[in-house]
Amino acid sequence: MVKLPQINIHASLILGVFASTLALFPACDRTQEQAKSSAGSEETVYGSNQSVANLRGNATLQQLAEQKSGLGDAGQNDASALDASDAEILSKPSADAVDSSQGDRSASEDKPPNSTVREIKPVSRAANLSENWSPQKLIDFLAITDRDMQDIWGRMQQIQGGREELMRVAKLKLKASEQLRKHQEATPSQQALGARGELQALSHLASFNDVNASKKLKDIALANLSSTDTSIVSDSRLVLIGFALEGLRQGKEQSKSELMNYLLNISKEIAANDVPTLMVLGQARDTLAAYGERELANQVRNKILELYQDSSNPDLRTAANDLANHVYYDEIETLLDAARNGSLIDLNQWEAAVNKLIQQAGDMSCVQYLASAALQLEGLNQNKAVALTFRLLQSSFKDPKAETTQEIEIALKAYTSRQNIIGETFSFNLPVVKQEPLKKSEYEGKVIIVPFWTVMLPESLQLMKMLESIRDKQGDQVAILGINLDSDEELLHEFLQQNQLPFQNLHAKPSVSNDGVNDMAIKFGITSMPFLAIIDQNQKVAAINFTGQGVEDIVVRLIQQKNTPKNSERELIQ
Repeated sequence: MVKLPQINIHASLILGVFASTLALFPACDRTQEQAKSSAGSEETVYGSNQSVANLRGNATLQQLAEQKSGLGDAGQNDASALDASDAEILSKPSADAVDSSQGDRSASEDKPPNSTVREIKPVSRAANLSENWSPQKLIDFLAITDRDMQDIWGRMQQIQGGREELMRVAKLKLKASEQLRKHQEATPSQQALGARGELQALSHLASFNDVNASKKLKDIALANLSSTDTSIVSDSRLVLIGFALEGLRQGKEQSKSELMNYLLNISKEIAANDVPTLMVLGQARDTLAAYGERELANQVRNKILELYQDSSNPDLRTAANDLANHVYYDEIETLLDAARNGSLIDLNQWEAAVNKLIQQAGDMSCVQYLASAALQLEGLNQNKAVALTFRLLQSSFKDPKAETTQEIEIALKAYTSRQNIIGETFSFNLPVVKQEPLKKSEYEGKVIIVPFWTVMLPESLQLMKMLESIRDKQGDQVAILGINLDSDEELLHEFLQQNQLPFQNLHAKPSVSNDGVNDMAIKFGITSMPFLAIIDQNQKVAAINFTGQGVEDIVVRLIQQKNTPKNSERELIQ
């Protein structure tokens, strides 16, 4: 199965899609797209959030998500606990927190703190979570943790120790959720809220590479499938679908059958008017189609229509139809499938299909999808089709102030950067990760494979074993030098303490003076992961690769053509 140069979605966001799409507790509604937007500096290295390019119909889904509370009647009584503004919550610790920090817990035994967040220097206040709290007080506390986590996530770069604080609050949420689920005085609906909060908290922790939380999350989700509470079953199924989707991306054959089993067993009773379920179904359909599983993708399409075509919510019906009935997307996917199998794109057919899609949709989802398609064609060296795609986009979206036009310009600029970087001299003028001395002499006269990577995108490291194999085969003629793009040095060093990378790494941090944009990512036109640059023996950029396919051929050719300057570097990637 060929893996595409698709814009990847971070695994943790897939695993936690139900948690990030609708906040479980009141006054905390947060759509998946908003969550990703807040994380843009971590997830999108170039500055254009194209990672959601395949989630079509997202505008309608976002509107729907903002209309839902995720609770029904179970938590209506605790909304008053959240009247304080976010600014007030973050500006000062509660009186209860101060009392607790001084050893006096009497005032906080039956009253949750106003916030679990400290803006400047987070201080643990886990003691404020009392075992004597009533179910309602636990629900109040969980609502506060949801709100605090939103704020930390949206201001990760501004809060000192933000990642640690986010994990700390997630652990508080997990503890409070478990306590609520087991509470002897809790009603069945309150216990169900505890069970759902437990899934959410574990999902948050798993997103920070907590292996134990990830394992526990999967185990609990599997056990929850036998629950009599449909909301718990629905949430658990979404978690398991996320695990199966990630397994599919990793090439695990059994993941296809697991995924289809979870998807096709979703009932109308469970799905009902559930927006997260629809979003996951749409993502699953697109992922299967992208990996060439057309028949399975069509089965998911039919399932979407079965579950939602009779929905009482007209907006939900519209969103479902948008996700299911993208015939013009499918026409383009058919042409892309042929290109992946080695066929040259018929430019007339491609132009007709692109124009149909633009006429049908003409929105941001359409633009992002076509930018993603152009990226795939670029990876297949079908540059005429790439150029045609951008010409058609530019001729159809002309308003310079429109977001769609700006998105096109960003994608085109990245494409141009990737073309122009070929033949440029590679610079070693970057700080070395872990302060290890970089011996440039070890790279002289060698072909250098340069993987760009970030901790927050695990797929950026998925080609490492293959790169090591290439290096080992060629001996002293090949070297690997990584470039990390993370802005969070603390997160980076924590990752490197737990993971030994068998090559040196330079660190290209985002520019503080340029709104966090990564200059190195712009220079190389990085819009997806994995992403590799191949440097020749004269330290010139010889090729760019974001599929992993053909890398060894390029390396071998460079070795064979050493000291033969008549062959231009550009010919190597034709």
